[in-house]
Amino acid sequence: MVAKRSKRLPDARGPLAAALLALILLLPGTFSFPLIDRDEPRFAHATQEMLQRGTLTVPYFNGEYRFDKPPLAYWAMMPLYRAFGMHEGTARLPTVLAAAATAAAIFAFGRRLFSVKAGVWAALGWMTCLQTQIHGRICTADMGVILTVVLAHRAFYELMFGERQRRWGFWFWTLYLSVAAGILAKWVVTPAVLAGTILLFCAFTRRIRYPWHRLQPFSGAAVVLAPVAAWAVPALIATDGLFWSQGFGTHVIDRAAEPFNNRNGSPLFYLGTAFLSLFPWITWAGDGASALRRNWDAKRAFLAAWLAGPYVMFTFASTQLPHYVMPAFPAFFLILFQSPPTGRRSWWFRGTFVLYATLLAGAAWVLLSVRYAPAFAPLRAIAVTVLVTLASWLLLASAAREKKIPSLTLAALIPALAFGMLGREMRTVAHPLTMKRLFELAPATARYTAWSYTEPSLVFYADHRWDWSKNAEALERQLNRSGSLVAVFPVREYDFDDTLRAIATGQSIEPSRDREAQAMEWMTAPSLQWYRVSGVNMGRSSWMEFAVGVRVDPRGDRSMFVHSAPAMPHGPR
Repeated sequence: MVAKRSKRLPDARGPLAAALLALILLLPGTFSFPLIDRDEPRFAHATQEMLQRGTLTVPYFNGEYRFDKPPLAYWAMMPLYRAFGMHEGTARLPTVLAAAATAAAIFAFGRRLFSVKAGVWAALGWMTCLQTQIHGRICTADMGVILTVVLAHRAFYELMFGERQRRWGFWFWTLYLSVAAGILAKWVVTPAVLAGTILLFCAFTRRIRYPWHRLQPFSGAAVVLAPVAAWAVPALIATDGLFWSQGFGTHVIDRAAEPFNNRNGSPLFYLGTAFLSLFPWITWAGDGASALRRNWDAKRAFLAAWLAGPYVMFTFASTQLPHYVMPAFPAFFLILFQSPPTGRRSWWFRGTFVLYATLLAGAAWVLLSVRYAPAFAPLRAIAVTVLVTLASWLLLASAAREKKIPSLTLAALIPALAFGMLGREMRTVAHPLTMKRLFELAPATARYTAWSYTEPSLVFYADHRWDWSKNAEALERQLNRSGSLVAVFPVREYDFDDTLRAIATGQSIEPSRDREAQAMEWMTAPSLQWYRVSGVNMGRSSWMEFAVGVRVDPRGDRSMFVHSAPAMPHGPR
């Protein structure tokens, strides 16, 4: 007896294929990269501390409340931590899965609005743009939020413009559970983006009479509030309301009203960063704009409203970061690929392609013409790998116009392989990983202290609470106290921008900050073994040298734990 094929099966195969391709492109490097973003160790170790405390409601980091985000991202990591332990890869895997699910959702929406080919290309554009390749691999809440934004917009579209749905049907639950999940992931981003889309859609179509009753807003509000309240009420009680005043008040309202960490806003910030965030597909933006203008209708107005909403909303916020507008990216790719690619090369494509090619060629010339000191040798390999990756993406955007499958496949797979290599190369210059080997010398009862260096990665790799010494006197008191101790402080720091400026002008490279004399004085503290560790600090965009003191006798061969200070870099010869 031959089983009948379900009519729904072909509908499921496309999204599953898109998700699988996204996993193939995003998984390389996920488990090998050290933690590179400052938020990564905060998310990753907050999950560990919640498990250690046995709480599901209140996140902690370094023994203190962490109110930055609600707990959905931590909940997603917990099962992986329980099964496989705390690791960079287990912390990032929920992000990768969310990025893959977003690719599947974009494919399905593109197929629904335009065609299967439109869905394929939109999903491919999403998973291969620069910002997705970065944020699709790091441990933050952003990718989960983008998934909820896509699902909420699809559900809203189906409820308002699709066939009449039965009450409390599939799209009703998809809409409001997506909004609830978005709130539990990153406060009000998902409902705010959806509200912005609705307002701009009404403005673009010059119409407000729509079948709003199909949304069942009162029932939907109850669906949203139920899971949010199930978490929020216990969290507010446990923190005496601090989760609201500091979490939502400080990290949402204050960031919107005042610059955060001196990140002053600019009206043109997001338009400028689009040339990086949407690389290489920004080269197609002219084609997308022409197709949008030529075929303008209600569904394209909906996509245009979705695209414009996050840009408008975050342009007026005082704190601006390039990835804030990523909820608009799915709409960008749906607009961009509403029609299959053609071989015609527009003036916009030619101009931006030449611009990028010139910049990449110039960067390659600088890399190959400058002689590197031994200390910076690993950075050269990393920079070359990055340039090869960017060049492959540029080739991808060009090959897509000709629909050359071999070139497309090669251009898509080279960056995936390069990310795997890049992760391994980054581990060789990640100073927290070298420090971790020294941390393992200390007993569990040791105190951990650091001065003039409060990078969250120390907490993750030590898996221990740190005391951040506020000044030099506080560090001296810690060094002179008895008991097991791990102490870290920076000795020299080379800012990348100062280094590049020195290379460009032919000057010798000097440290931006040098505490060698003070370090030599502190390294006389009694009974501490001192080590020099150096490497890249991605959070501060610099190369740093540290002194690490451990007040215990090393177990076994001390030499295996020593990462001797490399020769300091000199100018090009």
